[in-house]
Amino acid sequence: MLRATRKKPHSLASVTSRIRLAAISAALPLVLAACANGTQDPELTNVIDEARRVQTEIGIAPDAARPDPAYEGFLDKVQKNCPLARIGSHSIRWELLQDPSFLDLTSRFYNGIISQQKYIDTLTGYYNAPASSPGIRCILDQLPKQ
Repeated sequence: MLRATRKKPHSLASVTSRIRLAAISAALPLVLAACANGTQDPELTNVIDEARRVQTEIGIAPDAARPDPAYEGFLDKVQKNCPLARIGSHSIRWELLQDPSFLDLTSRFYNGIISQQKYIDTLTGYYNAPASSPGIRCILDQLPKQ
């Protein structure tokens, strides 16, 4: 005898999150158009802030939606100065700089969305490497001096 299967209802948080993401996705072209036109509308500023907050919550790096020349320059420095450095068993140049997860995490760290400690902890956990790994040290050494 076949039993009917029922889908579990979505949680309120899940539904709210999906609605918020859909609303921001719909508003994003308008925001970008207004930014391109130099509009300084406070409501648009609020939408931009909300979009950044949601991007952070769901783990989207800032350069995922638009080019970031400063971040690209940072990656160039990492590739030039750390080509043979490793994080665990992974080569920075030949493996990690081709890995979308690594690039996304590094972008979020570079743009200040996550802390240095969170970045190191994530790398050590994900790539099974010590925090003192030559690759991690080399990447941190490439950061702009403040």
